[in-house]
Amino acid sequence: MARGRGPCGRRKPHTAGRRLFSSGSGFGGDYPLSLQALFGGEVVLDALIDTDGKIAELNVVHGTAPFLEPVLDAVRTWTFSPGQIDGQAVEERIGIVVQFPQSFLPKLTSPERKYDPPSEDSIDHAAVPISTVEPDYPLNTVAEQSVVLYNLINQQGEVTSTQVLRDVEPFTSVTLAALQKWQFVPGKEAGANTDSAIVVVVTFRHP
Repeated sequence: MARGRGPCGRRKPHTAGRRLFSSGSGFGGDYPLSLQALFGGEVVLDALIDTDGKIAELNVVHGTAPFLEPVLDAVRTWTFSPGQIDGQAVEERIGIVVQFPQSFLPKLTSPERKYDPPSEDSIDHAAVPISTVEPDYPLNTVAEQSVVLYNLINQQGEVTSTQVLRDVEPFTSVTLAALQKWQFVPGKEAGANTDSAIVVVVTFRHP
């Protein structure tokens, strides 16, 4: 297993996931067709990406029906560009969030979700959110689309960069605006905070 270390033994930032491919019909799965789904939902995953860019391990951090199983089925079709250090492919953990904003205008429930941080006993995990906010559905729009973002989270849990992997305006703009309100905990390796990446997929359904 190839590893890279920076100052104080922390891993140098990698690049896993900057290119993301899905062999399925949608990046995060289709919006479930059920009454419960209309109130929105969210799935948070922690994935280990191997040196071939494939998911070697997939852990559920948060997620319930009717969203969890469709998201797992979709994410298992993903492949990534692997992380690299000095031109060598390395294994890397990456966070994944698939959000389904509620299909009501105005929203009937709070657009904000809060989560407990990972256990202190968890010495290896990707960056994950502890607070998320749903974007508003764009006005004068009738489409149903998914936006995909790739974010780097530093050792303080701050977003240092965001790359749009799937750009569908006007959905991208409202997703980026909502992301500014999110809060994260950094990834950990061997108990030490590390720079980590997180992929965010937001799937919109027309109200």
